[in-house]
Amino acid sequence: MNKIYIKQLGNKCKKFFSEKTLNDLGKSLKLASRCRQITPYRLGMAFITVLSQHEIKTIADIHRGFNNLFGVNIAYKPFHN
Repeated sequence: MNKIYIKQLGNKCKKFFSEKTLNDLGKSLKLASRCRQITPYRLGMAFITVLSQHEIKTIADIHRGFNNLFGVNIAYKPFHN
């Protein structure tokens, strides 16, 4: 692959996966009305990380991964909702 193409792709990924961009997108799509500990950015990063490392069978697998990744102890029900 061309080095310039890889650099451009990397820059686009950095811009799209920035915390501000993902949080604004989550709010504009009404996926997140209040951003406390579960923000669109954190949820997106948890999905990508957990899906790339483990086989996911239930939402609880993602919930455990989210808690481990960010060092929090979010209850299952708020995470599921």
